[in-house]
Amino acid sequence: MLQSFYLTGRLVVNPVERGQQYSGLVGQATGKAMAIDPTNPRAKLMKLQMDMGSAPYMGLDPKSFCPQAKDLLAAWDNFKPKSPLYPSWGKDQVEGLVKGCQ
Repeated sequence: MLQSFYLTGRLVVNPVERGQQYSGLVGQATGKAMAIDPTNPRAKLMKLQMDMGSAPYMGLDPKSFCPQAKDLLAAWDNFKPKSPLYPSWGKDQVEGLVKGCQ
């Protein structure tokens, strides 16, 4: 998950120049995180943000991902971390995505 977050940071510095180099790597890292724990809401958030961010470049409407954002927000509190050391960030980001859908 951290690798996906890091690579996304590298990508957003200059998406036009770095998109081709980093987009696939971000997708691979996010896919790996989701394979390890498919219930991890942060992995789902990273994928959703990537899908929404790349939608205009693919000829898609970012709002087509709004149902996924709403589902993720509705299920967010159902995720139970395995220990108190697990991360807890992200819910506010999903709330922002849902708010942008309105």
